[in-house]
Amino acid sequence: MKVKKRIFEILEVAKEGDQSSKNFDIFITSLIFLNVLAVILETVNTISAQYGTFFKLFEIFSIAGFTLEYLLRIWSC
Repeated sequence: MKVKKRIFEILEVAKEGDQSSKNFDIFITSLIFLNVLAVILETVNTISAQYGTFFKLFEIFSIAGFTLEYLLRIWSC
């Protein structure tokens, strides 16, 4: 039960002094921002042609990360 409660605390908005929760908030916010940036850059044909494989791998990483976050939120609530 203790692990479930701690995961819930980390996934919620960071409370003062909770460095793990703050780091998680920064990570998720950065991942969202980088996904928006990747979608924008992927629309440029020359960039997409050169970095298409990177964009696909980053998309897979992002989907895995967001799915894990979602599953942890369901499990911990």
